Amino acid sequence: MMHFHLLGLTPNSGCFPPDWLFDEPKLMDPEIYKHVSVGPMCRYAEDLMSSMKILSSKSGTKLNFQKQLDFRKLKIYYLKEIKSPMVPSVEKDIAEGLMKAVSYFERVYDTKPREVKIPSLYDSNRCVFNILLETIKDFKDLLTCGKGLPFNEKLDFLKCFIGKSQLCFGTLFTFNFAFFPLWYKKSQIDRYQKMLREWIDDFDAILDEDSVLLMPTLPITAFYHEEMLLKFPSSCYTSIFNVLGLPATHCPMGLSREGLPYGIQVVGCKNNDPLTIACGMEIEKAFGGWRNP
Repeated sequence: MMHFHLLGLTPNSGCFPPDWLFDEPKLMDPEIYKHVSVGPMCRYAEDLMSSMKILSSKSGTKLNFQKQLDFRKLKIYYLKEIKSPMVPSVEKDIAEGLMKAVSYFERVYDTKPREVKIPSLYDSNRCVFNILLETIKDFKDLLTCGKGLPFNEKLDFLKCFIGKSQLCFGTLFTFNFAFFPLWYKKSQIDRYQKMLREWIDDFDAILDEDSVLLMPTLPITAFYHEEMLLKFPSSCYTSIFNVLGLPATHCPMGLSREGLPYGIQVVGCKNNDPLTIACGMEIEKAFGGWRNP
């Protein structure tokens, strides 16, 4: 979403049924649907609101889109960065964009934004990775969509460097290194489950029906081709809200000094998707939103 300069929403968990997420839901442990969700992407915030009204009504999820919002009563919190191993520092343009959004609400609506720090997110990458991997029944079946392709994943990984592999590099990289001991240890699952409960407590203490958290969507702008595999730890900025089941709306903030799109995300408490979208509409009004490339 950020790299295409679009608005997008990751809805709270359970908003859409499993067959909306995967072609072969039987390949996944039902537990994963608490931690994985998909949502619409749109050029304009009002379309995002309309899309969610339609999609949530079809899924049976009850979201309050009729609530009148007074931004003067909104509690704004912001998180400048997540300090975690292998996660790059937030780029200057993104950091400045975050503070522009914070200052906008403070100046226009006389809110009193408050910075928060969440030390429990330090090991967020491995926590998310371990929890998600534990919900996968058969990794090979998952990555081949249940087709059971007969191939040697290690040999196919070598073949991809000369363009002769059956699967793409990203899939094969995940296949061969997902269970690498550096980031996955089955013996640590209980510790990560406890860490997840700590996150729930931390975010419950911050977020309620009248508050949002502003933070970077990713710490850096667009990646080079396949670079995301090396900078995968950056995904903790978004993946933590997948495993927590909290709604988060990405909001474009403009272009970086290199002409690349960047943005921030607005996070709300569970079932408060409409508030995050409403904030996205306000940020779009203030900073221009989507622009024709």
